[in-house]
Order: sequence, then structure tokens, then C-alpha cells
Amino acid sequence: MNFKPDYRMAVAWPAHESNFGYPRSFAEEQAQQLVNQPRAFVLHTAEEPGDPVGSTPLYFDDTGRQASTHYFIPYAGGCYQMVPERYGAWANGLQGKPAPSWADPNKNLNLQTLSVEIEGYAASVHLTMPVGSPQWKSLVALIQDRCLYHAISLDREHIMGHYQVSNQRSDPGLLFPWDALIADLQQLRRDELFLAVVKVRANLIKLANEDRWQEIVDALAYIGVRVQ
Repeated sequence: MNFKPDYRMAVAWPAHESNFGYPRSFAEEQAQQLVNQPRAFVLHTAEEPGDPVGSTPLYFDDTGRQASTHYFIPYAGGCYQMVPERYGAWANGLQGKPAPSWADPNKNLNLQTLSVEIEGYAASVHLTMPVGSPQWKSLVALIQDRCLYHAISLDREHIMGHYQVSNQRSDPGLLFPWDALIADLQQLRRDELFLAVVKVRANLIKLANEDRWQEIVDALAYIGVRVQ
């Protein structure tokens, strides 16, 4: 199944349709409530070596895996998308753990989450993906972008490890640098907001210098500021 990536920086590498919640028609999608409504982002490790050869996309592209992920971040950086966000990747079955506080207990977690596989092993990803590396920066950019789009909070309650929903998993690792990840995600958000304010201010000054006052009034009204 070909599709346009949801994340603008991703390259599409479709998983095989047998490996995720793929409805055969719109009616089936609605009847089975297969639409994914992400409320959290779950991190996994691909359990393959952190090296220039990424085999995870090929793995999920094969038939009969009965598993998948939305995104894959390779060792060298960049991003692949394997499952459209509107569908549930088969990645986050609840096993021996209570449902997260944000989750609807009557709905499968795979239809409430986005998932990313990070190339590397749970036991050593903190070494193969050091903070600030190209792979790390790609992960931060992906999570920040998609959480902004889906209004997912950038905190540890909503940015989770696979081990938090399954007692059969340890990924993305006991030594994964969670504090650094959340700090970078939140700093990136602050930087983007600052840049947005700078751009708005510059545009308003330009309009004022050109005596385009009605456009200023309209722009302010659009963001909820009423000018008397």
C-alpha cells in the first residue's frame, strides 16, 4: 500500500498490509472502529545492531509478521514511515501492566498511540544513540512534530517506553536518557514558539509601516485580540 507520509521529513516504506490494522473499505473502518486517535507516543528499540544497515523496514515489509510500527529512526539519522498514522500499528499490546492514565480502557492501545522503532538494542541504545547524535536529533524532531500535530503533551506520562505497557519488554532500555529527551522536546517547542512570535512581530511592523491597518486588525482578531 503506497501512501504519503504524515511526517514531512519521513520517507514512506510501507509495511505489509497483513502486519497492521488495515481496513479493506471505509465502511469496514467505521464499523470496526479502526481509526487511530493518538494520545501518546511509545518508543521501541528494533533489537538490531546500530549500524548503517537497517533491516527493520524490510522485516515489517514481509508477510506474516503480525507486528509493525509507524516510524523507524535509523542509526545514521533520518526517518521512515511504515504505517499511516490513521491506522493502528501492531506494537503496543497491554501485557501485565495497568492501562496508562490517558488511555480509554475500552479501546485497544494500538488505536491510541503512535510508535517508533529506534535502530539499536535496548541494552545499548544509550551508547549507540548518544544525546545530540544525528539519530537522536531525528527522534526528537519526529516526536515533537507529531505530538504538536496531535496535541500530545511532551511529558513522561505521554512519551513512553514499550516496557511501560508490557512486562514482556524492556525497550527502549533501562539506561535510556529520558530526562534529556523530554528536555530537548520541550526546548524545541519553546524555540519554535519564540521564532513564531518573532515572525508575527516582524509581519505586524511591516504592515504598520505600509499603513495596512485593517490587515493588522484582521490578523489580531484571528488570534483573539480585539482592537477597539
